[in-house]
Amino acid sequence: MNVKTVLFDNLLSISIFCAWILYMGLSHRWYEFTSGWPMTLTMIAGSFIAGSTPLGSGAISYPVMVLVLNIVSNNARTFALMIQSVGMGCASYRIFRTQSEYLNPTSLLYMLWTGMMGFNIGFYLVNLPGDYVKTIYFSLTLTLGVFIQSYINRFIIVSPSNQLILSPKHLILFVPISILGGILMSMVGTGFDVVLYMYFRFFHNTEERVTTNHGIIAQAFLAMFGYYNALVIQKNIEPLIWTYWLCSVPAVLVFAPLGNYLMNKQTWIKRSTLNYYIYALETFQFIAGFVITISKQTETIIVSSCILGTTVIGLFIRYFLFDNHVIYITRSRIYLDTQSSQDAI
Repeated sequence: MNVKTVLFDNLLSISIFCAWILYMGLSHRWYEFTSGWPMTLTMIAGSFIAGSTPLGSGAISYPVMVLVLNIVSNNARTFALMIQSVGMGCASYRIFRTQSEYLNPTSLLYMLWTGMMGFNIGFYLVNLPGDYVKTIYFSLTLTLGVFIQSYINRFIIVSPSNQLILSPKHLILFVPISILGGILMSMVGTGFDVVLYMYFRFFHNTEERVTTNHGIIAQAFLAMFGYYNALVIQKNIEPLIWTYWLCSVPAVLVFAPLGNYLMNKQTWIKRSTLNYYIYALETFQFIAGFVITISKQTETIIVSSCILGTTVIGLFIRYFLFDNHVIYITRSRIYLDTQSSQDAI
């Protein structure tokens, strides 16, 4: 790959990075790093994960802010929207430049409109206490990131499709799921891409890279929409959140596109190994969230148990009604093919 191609593939990241340096220099705001450096370190990991996995960088920033830095949930949500609008926006630009042949414009439009509907419903109509928001977030990330993802990798064994196609008959199920993902995004600033990822992998068996790329673009759009809402309509971004954002911008500009590049290459690390890292991360987040928040109230324990229990029951039902037969048939065919080969010899 020549230098010119690399520059054009990362032109948006380079342009924003130059503008950031110019702003920090002219306004003499380098001192922001004295209080904002914890989020710089956090977002180095968070943005890399955002570009290379189904998880957005908010999946790292949100738990760190609410569990470690004691930031209130609404401010943590605003920061997640702000930083993902930059990092995932740059990753989206790179996807359009390098992977556009695998994108489905119609499916993307469905994702954007239904996600925006869910975001507005969640932002203006759903008003939950902070502890309940944290409970829902940590329970759903464990459900989506560990239970369903591990189930997909273990039991859905038919060949994945490299085309992500939503037809009108799929909308009956897709629309409510996407709206719920938008509501989750409005509460914690992340999660919409994970919901989309699990839906398409679970019900459509789409190829992992193609699914992740569509999710990144959809998440970037909703993050920009949420950022605009906080900045222009609500006008309620706290000074500390601005500090964290300024200190995190260079990290996401470098590591989000880098993560996406390596994910699309699929040569730097085995996908199964990366999945184990995701499982460990989401499990640790849930344990920390349970100890610090969920376990403090009976109501939050009940909410978390209902979310986890419903997921486990649903996966068992699917396995016994469908996947068990698919696995049996597939293994039988493999066995018959092996026997045929031996007979031929």
